[in-house]
Amino acid sequence: MNKPKTNLEDLIPSRITPRTAVIDDTDQKNTKRRQPGRQKTVMIAGHFDADVSFAVHELCGKLTRQKGQRVTVQQALAESLEDWFIKHGAIPPPGLDSLINR
Repeated sequence: MNKPKTNLEDLIPSRITPRTAVIDDTDQKNTKRRQPGRQKTVMIAGHFDADVSFAVHELCGKLTRQKGQRVTVQQALAESLEDWFIKHGAIPPPGLDSLINR
């Protein structure tokens, strides 16, 4: 049995030979899979301080306990977007109504 190459120079790829791109078909297949509830939807996202995220999750938990049914961050964002549309004199899109628990 041969000993493995341990010389650093033998381990560094030569810069003379061209590098070839490796295309992995499994990545392309996995990106097309979506959960059934996420079909025909797109993500709307933003970056906020960790304190904001914590407060939103805490309030969702509190409302879940009070109402006796789960309140998700997605529902909270849908309610916020509906209020934002109304505030600016626009009609909220019909897709928001199905997410908001009243």
